[in-house]
Amino acid sequence: MPRLIFMKIKADKTEPTHKFLITLTGLHGLKLTKALKAATEEKISKLGEYSDKIFEVSVSFSHRESENPDDVMKVRASMSLAGKTWTHYNATAKSSDMYVAVDEIVDLFTRKLRRRKRYIQLKRKVQPKA
Repeated sequence: MPRLIFMKIKADKTEPTHKFLITLTGLHGLKLTKALKAATEEKISKLGEYSDKIFEVSVSFSHRESENPDDVMKVRASMSLAGKTWTHYNATAKSSDMYVAVDEIVDLFTRKLRRRKRYIQLKRKVQPKA
């Protein structure tokens, strides 16, 4: 019978403790620059600080002609969390600048992850006694 050995490894603060899949897509023929890809990956990878259950984050960028010049760029993102039940979060941001829209997406996901963490902590505290 094989034995399972669990090891606790001390994580270095400089590298992320949790790695997950990040998918970036440009819709309608939109080409993503290296700078935009790098900035988006850097900002999205910081979400790993809030949850170690993140499985995948996919981000799609689109450019649309609009009467309102403030809403030309649109960023859509979805995040999948693993666990007993899979959880999916979606977020959409519109802006005249892609970097600002990515910041808004990261802020939305950060709030959702914090809310989820508080909910789980409260649920563990208030478990009924059998």
